[in-house]
Amino acid sequence: MVCKNDFNGDLPTGDDNHVVCPECGCEEVHLSFCKVDQGTTSALVTYESTQVMPLESPVRRRGSRILVGFFCEHGCRKTFTYSFTFHEGRTYFKAISVGCEDRLGELWRD
Repeated sequence: MVCKNDFNGDLPTGDDNHVVCPECGCEEVHLSFCKVDQGTTSALVTYESTQVMPLESPVRRRGSRILVGFFCEHGCRKTFTYSFTFHEGRTYFKAISVGCEDRLGELWRD
C-alpha cells in the first residue's frame, strides 16, 4: 500500500456533493476528528473526547487553521485530512495527507 503526503487539488465529491475518498473514490467516508488551531491554543474533538490544549509548537502562519479528518470505509480504508486556513478575509483549502495510519475512530452519529 502506497501512502501519500501533501497532495493538492479540488475537494473530491460525489454527484450530490458528498465527500468521497481522494485516493480510491469510495463514497462511504466517515468523519474521524476535527481540530482547531487558534493563537496558542488547539482544540481536538474525537469520538472519545474534546480536548483543549496549548499548541505543541509555535504557529508559523497568521490566522487560524481547521483540520477535518476522514476515513474510507470500504475502498482503500485509508485516512485523509483536509485543512482550512483563513487570513484577512480569505479562506484556503488544502488536502494535506492520505495515510495508512490508524484512524482516531468515528465522530458520534445516531
